[in-house]
Amino acid sequence: MSWFKARRLGSKSYKENLRKDGAAELFRQFLPGHDKGAPAMATEEGKTVVAGKHALWIVGDEGIESSGLWHEVQYCSWQAQDRRFHVSWIDQNAPVVALHTKSENPKRFMSIVTNRVDKTIVLSRSKDNKAGGTITASVRRRADGQLFSLVFARGESSPQDELLAAELERSVRGELGLGA
Repeated sequence: MSWFKARRLGSKSYKENLRKDGAAELFRQFLPGHDKGAPAMATEEGKTVVAGKHALWIVGDEGIESSGLWHEVQYCSWQAQDRRFHVSWIDQNAPVVALHTKSENPKRFMSIVTNRVDKTIVLSRSKDNKAGGTITASVRRRADGQLFSLVFARGESSPQDELLAAELERSVRGELGLGA
């Protein structure tokens, strides 16, 4: 047996790792054609998270419950202790996604998600503030190729951090010749 066949036979496909309740592929009907075969991950809440070509999709039994283009994802994480999948969006008004995966090790899926988010980041710089938080300025690329900048804070911040944020944003835009 060749290595390829042994690997393929010895590892479960995404389809096998999806929902075990007989509805494993029903979620695909709600996706655009180019994402019908995209990598997916089932959750304990009965939803499926799909890493599409241009977007992250959260699909439930009734259809798409949440989605965002990759450049709209601030970050994704997975916590092994409680198998929690977490998505924060750059739009601070968008609801955070927090779901529990059926998989005990979604390493391959998370690698795909991380790669797709990282591909949108052109340049990013962070600085710690006096309150113990972090201010980050990034330039990202939309699916249409347009560049945009954003600034966000993690942890504690104060009104004085607006100056640090503006300085960081000017810096990353200047490094790429985008101007103020």
